[in-house]
Amino acid sequence: MSGARIPALWDHVTPSQLCTLLDNGQGATVSTVEHVMAALAGTGINNAVVEVNGPEVPILDGSAAPFVQGILAAGVRRQTAPLRAIRVLR
Repeated sequence: MSGARIPALWDHVTPSQLCTLLDNGQGATVSTVEHVMAALAGTGINNAVVEVNGPEVPILDGSAAPFVQGILAAGVRRQTAPLRAIRVLR
């Protein structure tokens, strides 16, 4: 589905084999999101739009490293809005 948005939230994860599959509930899905999600988390990014031209995120070398390199090369912009977070105490 061209232009479809799929939030990377736990309640959009659909059971699948060998990969993580996100589903927007309206027919759009994207799979193999693990490495790009790890790269975003590892670089401290918590608000991003990732555009994918196909049913899955490219696997590249099978790690998050190429995504981290791309993020660092592109740069990160700080946002002024406060981060809404949940802290787990136990």
